[in-house]
Amino acid sequence: MYYKNFICSVAYIFLIAILTACGNNAIKGSGEMKKITPEEVQAFAMEDTGFIYIKSPLKSDNEADEKILQGFKRAAEQQEIDFYVFDEGEHQKWVKDDLGVNLLSQSIGFYQNGEKKEGLDLSRVNEKDQALKEINQFIDNVKSDYFN
Repeated sequence: MYYKNFICSVAYIFLIAILTACGNNAIKGSGEMKKITPEEVQAFAMEDTGFIYIKSPLKSDNEADEKILQGFKRAAEQQEIDFYVFDEGEHQKWVKDDLGVNLLSQSIGFYQNGEKKEGLDLSRVNEKDQALKEINQFIDNVKSDYFN
């Protein structure tokens, strides 16, 4: 009898562990920003879940990109998520569409299991605080739409 109760308890704990793991938020993190290569972008766009920012290849957009990235970094820390950055300027021989990323420069995309679910164009954002506000709203919307 004791053996049977023990086996049932272990099975019950194992089932709870599996269900808990399945329900984990796949975008949880610590606000880390990771630059990725074209090969990593391809892999991300095919199978990963998370956020990606496409940095403009134009030198004239560097200041705007930095404001957006500062806002994104702050929002990511507040929201406890990690995100990827693809710098088109460093990889100009690659075309985003060939990599499987359907985003404009200076935009953020949310991908789930390799499929683009949402996008946010930040090319017209002039202030860091405005970028932070829009990014936080975007992340909140993604969390409520895909993880609640």
